[in-house]
Amino acid sequence: MKEVQWAYPWATIETEEEAQAIFLTVPDDEGSEFGGACEGPGVVMAWMEELHAVRNEKGGLFYVENPVCGGPKVEVFDAGDTMYDGIEAKATKWREKGRRIVALGGDHSNTEALVRGVKPKSLLWLDAHPDFWKTTDRSYAATLRRLIEDGVVGARHVRLVGVRSAGEAHRLEMQEMGLLRHLLCGHDLMTDSMHYVSEFMEHAEPPIYVSVDIDVCDPAFAPGVSDPVPGGLTSRELIEIIRICARSPKLIGLDVMECVPSMDDTMRTAHLAGWLVIEALSNLPVLN
Repeated sequence: MKEVQWAYPWATIETEEEAQAIFLTVPDDEGSEFGGACEGPGVVMAWMEELHAVRNEKGGLFYVENPVCGGPKVEVFDAGDTMYDGIEAKATKWREKGRRIVALGGDHSNTEALVRGVKPKSLLWLDAHPDFWKTTDRSYAATLRRLIEDGVVGARHVRLVGVRSAGEAHRLEMQEMGLLRHLLCGHDLMTDSMHYVSEFMEHAEPPIYVSVDIDVCDPAFAPGVSDPVPGGLTSRELIEIIRICARSPKLIGLDVMECVPSMDDTMRTAHLAGWLVIEALSNLPVLN
């Protein structure tokens, strides 16, 4: 009889010390003018519970009852809810201990705190928007700019996938920084996204952080976002991109942000966000 392995390898561990990876939820949307993204993690987790990917009441255990063939095994600790103000310090601690991080938000400004804590060398940014507003305040629309201008990550180490809504002033600023040379959009997004991501994960300097604003998907697949833009990735393409990223030993962190359940009566955006988290955790390789 063929051996069956878990595709969703969440182990039943109760302490961070045993973990190879950390999963956390960030129900915080104080950085968004729209609101609603704070509800995303709770709705997504409720759907994941239907798949038997269940968080226990202590916030420490996962178990899964749906086996399929294939899938690596890693020990994952569920860190529970963490708000913006506490993210950076925790991410720094986990990075120093060699833990990989998978986070579910929350608005995209939470990514700033995660990246500041992790301090990656390279950054893959999947988003319909460049998040390049100029402000000194916390903002989901300024996250990438703040990370680059503050020197957290160098512009030449950033790659953008799926951007299709940017003002002229932002385009000029991005061009000056050299970011437009590393932007996958338009026809290339439709034909070359998985190859582009594969090449980046293979050749980028480690460690690599991957941030996903779920509006990188076309609204046909993910309508539950604060600022939908037509012409994005399909859900199948994004799932495969997450698999490619998660399988890389260079990956240090990955987040899925900006699911707004109130904007999607069908709940398919929350279902997709949950599936992306499942794929990310399921495809992390066991590292020595």
